[in-house]
Amino acid sequence: MKSLNYIGILVLIFTFFLLPSTSHATGEQSNPEIEVYKLIKNYHVSGKTPSRNAQGSIDSMLLELNDPYARYYSAKQVKDLLDSNQGKIAGIGVLLGGRDNQVFVDQVFDFTPAKKAGLLQGDQIIAIDNTLVQKMTLEEVTYLLRGEKDTQVSLQIKRGKLVRNYLILRQPVQIPLVEANLLTNEIGYIRITSFTDKAANQFVNELEKLKQKNVKGLILDLRGNSGGVISAVNKVVGQFVGEGTLAFIHNTHVLQEAIPIRNGKDWDISLAILVNEQTASAAEVTTGALRYYRQAIIVGTQTFGKGTVQQLFMLQDGSALKITVDEYSLPAQDKVDGIGLTPDVLIKNPSNQRLFAMEELLRMINKSTTPTSQFRTLPNNNYFYSF
Repeated sequence: MKSLNYIGILVLIFTFFLLPSTSHATGEQSNPEIEVYKLIKNYHVSGKTPSRNAQGSIDSMLLELNDPYARYYSAKQVKDLLDSNQGKIAGIGVLLGGRDNQVFVDQVFDFTPAKKAGLLQGDQIIAIDNTLVQKMTLEEVTYLLRGEKDTQVSLQIKRGKLVRNYLILRQPVQIPLVEANLLTNEIGYIRITSFTDKAANQFVNELEKLKQKNVKGLILDLRGNSGGVISAVNKVVGQFVGEGTLAFIHNTHVLQEAIPIRNGKDWDISLAILVNEQTASAAEVTTGALRYYRQAIIVGTQTFGKGTVQQLFMLQDGSALKITVDEYSLPAQDKVDGIGLTPDVLIKNPSNQRLFAMEELLRMINKSTTPTSQFRTLPNNNYFYSF
């Protein structure tokens, strides 16, 4: 199974609980190996119990699970993660992507150390502080990039055939969660970079501004959005859908449990959603729900296909365990994990995805039955890009 190859400054998963383990709650003496054994046995989605040979080694128990998202965090790594969420750990302001065991800069945010240093989208990261990053997970690479404020980090970057070194000063970075603007008098545009509760609140505020301008169509850009929390998904989807099932949860303890849309409202607006291969998890739930309930047209490339839920358990010694506890399916009970969502309109060139979405929304608003002039219809009513 492929692993999620896209990560930002924060590691976000579909739901992210910070819960004490059983021994922590009962006051038993700390023994991380025993705690991990019990947590896997009681909560892992597979229902597996670690074998006798693996017991006593956390790495061996996790290896047996064949769970690409399972990870053990040392107490120091947990502290760094919490400090990062509280703004105590600084970064450089990039979004990373992984392809063919290589690490690339997929986005450089404005007004950040990376932007000031001259990093560009598409740059390949070869090494960080003289440590080669090839075959590292992006979570491991991000850990190397972060550090205390006003400390320096050295990057070896390959751009085309040129290789050069950058020395960048780490600073607290504010990544824009939501971007919005008016494309035409009738079409609004909102981009969500991750599904946090703060992002969902910002989305609602920007959406209200667009409503006041009487937009008739909306482009929701979820490209590069690797996930977040279910409460944020509920709030976003709930701006368009009054009631229904957001997703179905499956695990070894519950055959199927529906997650309802709460406090929703119906808004019948023409919708287009932009997606790509880094659209994952919570972003895929949002896309699937809005296509199912609001017939949103999906434009872009096949999404990542992360249909699982992880949970983070705190262990008594301050370390933590993250394992997969659930699998989910979409409102139509479509499986997501390892498959992803296929767009209604496949367009590989990112610069043309928004253009098509805008023209298609204008066509829908004006009730035209003729496809936009730059695209040709296939017999199955899908489109392909023709120039």
